[in-house]
Amino acid sequence: AHVEALLSSRAAVNESEARWASAIVETRAFTFQPDTDQEQLALVPFLDMLNTFSLLRDGEALWQCSFEAEGPASEGASLVVDRPIRQNQEVLHVYNTNSS
Repeated sequence: AHVEALLSSRAAVNESEARWASAIVETRAFTFQPDTDQEQLALVPFLDMLNTFSLLRDGEALWQCSFEAEGPASEGASLVVDRPIRQNQEVLHVYNTNSS
């Protein structure tokens, strides 16, 4: 559906470009205002550069930070850590579908 929309709107010049653009958004976008009629996907510069963390303890995923958006993409969002971060410690993020 995204590929066809990109082609029909002329946002992409060919199917290959449309598929590339769709893959970029689907794998790197964050969701703002999920489960509302104002839901938006947005690329958040630098945030998609965080490494992922997927270790499990007792079947539960462990992570260090979460993406929290309270409003539309134009208002930004916060990356909230779940514990103090020591100097030179890498901050990791668990990516979900559209990472919200």
